[in-house]
Amino acid sequence: MKTLNLKVIRDIKVKKGMFLAVTFIIFLGIAIFSSFYMSYLNLKDTYNYFYEQTDFEDISIELTDAPKDVVKEIKKIDGVKEVEGRVSIKGTMELEDQRIALKLISISKQPKINKLVVIGEYPESKSVLLLKKFAEYHNIGVGDSIHVKINGEEIRLRVVGFAYSPEYIWVIEGGELLTSPRTFGVAFIPYSVLEKFGYKNRINEVKITVYDKQRKDEVLNKALNVLKSYSIKNYYTSENQPSNKALQLDLDGFKQLSILFPSFFLLISIFGIYILLTRLVREQINSIAVLRALGISKQTVLTHYLKHSLFIGVVGSIFGVIVGYLTAIMLTAQYTSILNVPYYVAKPHYDVVFLAFLAGITTPLLSGLIAAKSASDVEITQALGGYAEQAFKTDIDRFFKMPLLLRLSIRNLLRNKKRSVYSTFSVVASIVLILISMVFVDSMDLAMDLQFNKILNYDMEVKFNGFVNESVLKEIKSIKGVREAYPLIYTWILIEKGGFSKSASLIGLENQNLYNIYDNKGNVHTPPPRGIILPKMLSSNLSIVKKEKVEFFTEFGKRRIEVYDTIQTPLIPSCYANIDELQKIFGVKGFNTVILRVDEDSKDYVKSRLESYENVLRVDLIGDIKEDIMEMMAFFYVFIFFSLLFGASLGFASIFNTTTVNILERRREIATLKMLGYTNKELSYVLMIENLIIGSLGIIVGLPLGHIAAYAFLNSFQSELYYMPFAIYTKTYVLTIVLVFVVLILSLIPGTRYIQKMDIEKVTKEVIS
Repeated sequence: MKTLNLKVIRDIKVKKGMFLAVTFIIFLGIAIFSSFYMSYLNLKDTYNYFYEQTDFEDISIELTDAPKDVVKEIKKIDGVKEVEGRVSIKGTMELEDQRIALKLISISKQPKINKLVVIGEYPESKSVLLLKKFAEYHNIGVGDSIHVKINGEEIRLRVVGFAYSPEYIWVIEGGELLTSPRTFGVAFIPYSVLEKFGYKNRINEVKITVYDKQRKDEVLNKALNVLKSYSIKNYYTSENQPSNKALQLDLDGFKQLSILFPSFFLLISIFGIYILLTRLVREQINSIAVLRALGISKQTVLTHYLKHSLFIGVVGSIFGVIVGYLTAIMLTAQYTSILNVPYYVAKPHYDVVFLAFLAGITTPLLSGLIAAKSASDVEITQALGGYAEQAFKTDIDRFFKMPLLLRLSIRNLLRNKKRSVYSTFSVVASIVLILISMVFVDSMDLAMDLQFNKILNYDMEVKFNGFVNESVLKEIKSIKGVREAYPLIYTWILIEKGGFSKSASLIGLENQNLYNIYDNKGNVHTPPPRGIILPKMLSSNLSIVKKEKVEFFTEFGKRRIEVYDTIQTPLIPSCYANIDELQKIFGVKGFNTVILRVDEDSKDYVKSRLESYENVLRVDLIGDIKEDIMEMMAFFYVFIFFSLLFGASLGFASIFNTTTVNILERRREIATLKMLGYTNKELSYVLMIENLIIGSLGIIVGLPLGHIAAYAFLNSFQSELYYMPFAIYTKTYVLTIVLVFVVLILSLIPGTRYIQKMDIEKVTKEVIS
């Protein structure tokens, strides 16, 4: 047995390039699985640990106004663990000549729900805690003072520390396209400061935790019943809390990627190992016959050739798990660095390590078993004569007169169909992997184009703290540099049906050309003359159809409206209604947002003028919003780059393996052609023609298959929080084809070098012997 073990090592050394290529594919598959799945678990553990340590809310209810003592009634509900009432109001602050909207939230000295992780001190009178990422963005330090305007009154607050809140791991406010620290911040302030602004012994938010998480909905319904006389604006359980919901959807996507991508590599490795070991068995068929004649059992031969597969699996899995674990730590640290969390959890997940080893070892063993079984079943008398490749005959020459080298290429492809199919499949898998990665880039690009070049056809938007009338709009239109200005009602709604509820932003607008309604296919829609347009994702989740009357909660309480139409809107799904009808339904006059188109050289002046208005909450430039989104997408594009790199590596390793086997099997043929006077360059052309044919077949199959796979994969990521229209641009298909052929040509380099260094005399002697 020791001698056979040494033979395994010798076999691997002789064919180290081929074994390395197959091991590399296993390594990539295990490394991607380990890194992605451990990152998914690390992020999940990070969020859960943070929620657990801070006693994250189970239920949240927003009200217009209610007495502070109402929490005592809620506390009596069976199943309620803790309940707290608080005040949350909007304010503004000026930083670097820019007005910023600030959400001020009251906190007690010892909160029992949504506890803060504080760097610094808890605030007392005239002091404040700022969300850490917001403070970092604006370079605000402990000890600095900020001036905040609340309901027209300015107060000076000293920053005594920074906070991390479980409610704002990912900051989402009011269903906006993007909530950026550039224009929005969160501050935590003593209740005694906020009660001076009309909230003495009053609250407008209730937070609840429960003993039994399975009874959240039951407790929520009872709490809503207690608060029904206080104009409820919004409510949700922790699963639908905006930040938590976005994070969980993101985690789901991570989980899908961690399973899908490695599957490609492990599947390709099955064929690669089979071809490698089959070639090895054919080369050593005489040795196998001798071993069997000397009394070595079939089981011993089977085990011997399985050791090659075991080596591939063990080495690939060990390095894959190590690299995957280290990569998972890096990915977790990098991803959490853009979130509002004070720490991250990164640990070895031994169940993932076990699964990775199981997949990494089982996969090559299963594929190697076929080749090993053929070795153990060898008949001694037949094997002593050596392996003879079956002659391949074709009538192709009758119909096509082709040069000898081209005929050799085609004949070789048809002679070993299994290897040709594997090579083609490798190209197909690479294309599918590339298109699955690129569909996110193209779809996001299309969504951004729709959003910023067609839907948002304006330069600037002004958000007011409350509603303003037509006189303000006239004043804005009179500002020098303003070309067009139109009013909007921008708010959010919570639609309720059959015990289920979904939230979305609601935009009330008139028929104009600055804010356009587009669906995911690029079709434009006009504002409805009556009723509301709902996003299809939301309407399908609640089983809502056209002309149906639905009930919804808003900042004005519970209302009712008819569904005019349902469309699939790109990016952040929004509801649309006629501004005049919304004013009637809400019982308000005026609007809370104005959109403007201004002269390019007047943007700074117009922005400055608008920010001087007392009731302006903030002014957003559309260019800045787009810039913020692209900045946040940087991590996403790095991920796509590595996905493309993995796809190219998969193609290179698999094609390199089959090309090398191809050359080894055809050494006698190549040696004969060299003796007949064919140059190394001409023989390299034979290999190149074969690879080009394989590449062409792979492209013919891979492009439509990749298109279907990319469509299915993108749709699996769609949610009620965001929707990306499907798109794969023509240039992406062209770049994919170019990349495939580049990889195919690069994989020929080791083979052509082997041909150049081939010793004809040595090969001839080997054949004769």
